Amino acid sequence: MDDKSILIQCDEMTKNMMGELQGEMIESLAKVSKSMTAEVIEKIKPMEKKINDLKKELGDFLEDNEEFQEMIETINGSMDSITKGIETTIESAIIKVISEQSKMVVEHNKLFNENLHKLMEDTQKIKESFESSNTIINEELKKLDSKIDEMTFEQLEDKLAILGIKIVKDASKNKNEILEKIENIKTEEIESKITELEHGIESNFFSSKQLMCEKIKGISDKIDEKEILIKIIHGYENELSEKIRSIQEEVEWSNRSFFSRIFGKKRD
Repeated sequence: MDDKSILIQCDEMTKNMMGELQGEMIESLAKVSKSMTAEVIEKIKPMEKKINDLKKELGDFLEDNEEFQEMIETINGSMDSITKGIETTIESAIIKVISEQSKMVVEHNKLFNENLHKLMEDTQKIKESFESSNTIINEELKKLDSKIDEMTFEQLEDKLAILGIKIVKDASKNKNEILEKIENIKTEEIESKITELEHGIESNFFSSKQLMCEKIKGISDKIDEKEILIKIIHGYENELSEKIRSIQEEVEWSNRSFFSRIFGKKRD
C-alpha cells in the first residue's frame, strides 16, 4: 500500500468518525432540548390548571365582565408565548453549539491531516536517504571484495616462487663469475670478494624478506579495514532501525492519545 492510499484512508476514517460524533452530539442535544421543554411545560401546567379553574369558578362573572375575561385570555396567551419562546431559545442555543463544535471538528481534522502529511513526508525522506546510503555502501563493499578477490594467496605464492627462483639464479650466476675469476685473483682478493658477496647475499635476503612481510601486513590491514567497515555499517543499520522504531512508537502514541480524547468525549 503506497503513502497516498494510506493518507486517503486516514482522511476518510477521520471524516467518518467526526461525522458520527457530530450526529451523536446533535441527537443528544435534541434529547436535552425535548427534556427541557417538557420540564418547562410541566411547571407551567399547574398555572394553566389554576387559570382554567378560576375561569370555571368565575364563569358568570366573566360573561358580564369582558375586560377581566380579556385579561385571563392575555395571561393564557403569554404562557403559550413563554413556552414557544423557551423552545425557540433552546433550539437556537443547540444550533449555535453545533455550529461551534462543527468548526472545532473541521479545525482539528485539518490539523490532524497536516500533521499526518508531514509525518509521511518525513518518513519517506528517511526511507529514501537510507536506501541511497545503503546503495553506496553496497557498491563500495563490492569494490573492496573485488580487490581482495583479485589478490589471492595463489598469486602471492607464485610471485614468491618466482622471486625465490630469481634469487637462486642470481646466486648461481654470481658463483660462476667468481669461479671464473678465481684464477686471476689472489687468495686475499678472493677472500675479500667472498666476504663482500656473503654480505651482499645476506643484505639481499633480508631486504626481500622485509618486502614480503610488508606486503603481507598490507593485505592483513586491508582485511581488518573491511571488517571495521562492516561493523560501522551494522552500527548505522541498527541506529536507523532504532530511529524508525522510535518514530513508529511516537506515531502510535499520538494516534492513541488523539483517539482516546475523541472516544473519551464520545463516552461522555
